[in-house]
Amino acid sequence: MNNASMDYVIALYVRLSIEDLKVDSLSIQSQLALLHSYADDMEGIPNAQVEEFIDNGHSGTNFERPHFQEMMRAIE
Repeated sequence: MNNASMDYVIALYVRLSIEDLKVDSLSIQSQLALLHSYADDMEGIPNAQVEEFIDNGHSGTNFERPHFQEMMRAIE
């Protein structure tokens, strides 16, 4: 299949837990800026739709995070 005829969606996922606030950590805005920059530089994926999934204040010790689960459902 020709890539030009395909529609692409790029999922950006960021998370910042309550614990991350206690140390020098990347903010949600900083993480998104880095990911958007990376996505913008991706070659071969013109006009891709970018979707953001943000879990602010959720632990990374498990996958029971609302927007992570939403992203996984969107991927399926």
